[in-house]
Amino acid sequence: MVKVVLRQGEHEHKWENGDTFTGEWKDNVRHGKGTFVWRSGTTLTGEFTDGSAEGTGTIAWSSGDTYTGHLRANVPDGQGTMEYANGNKYEGSWLSGNRHGEGTFTWADGHSWTGVWRFGKQTYDKLGPKDNEAST
Repeated sequence: MVKVVLRQGEHEHKWENGDTFTGEWKDNVRHGKGTFVWRSGTTLTGEFTDGSAEGTGTIAWSSGDTYTGHLRANVPDGQGTMEYANGNKYEGSWLSGNRHGEGTFTWADGHSWTGVWRFGKQTYDKLGPKDNEAST
């Protein structure tokens, strides 16, 4: 006989691959506030709906990069800030995990470029030419 465990409310679950989720569950699905930790060391803390991070949250990659802002389907989507381990920073719009829309990229040395991004690439189409290419 197989015993089925129904997760409801606060619960911690660890998968065989080493990933863990600690937080709220509804009908055996991550739903509510919680933290997902991948075995790589990357963490995602925020609001979960039907198993995915949706709404405000923070992702801290094992590389040292950190994103804080709106998430959709576990990736940056909407307004948010990415602080890179090398000291660079991007503040602005995101779409499906890419810089997309208006934003400001600031290099570790303090100079910055404000403009429009399309699917992770800087464009010239709104605020004029850039001084440098952004690289992370």
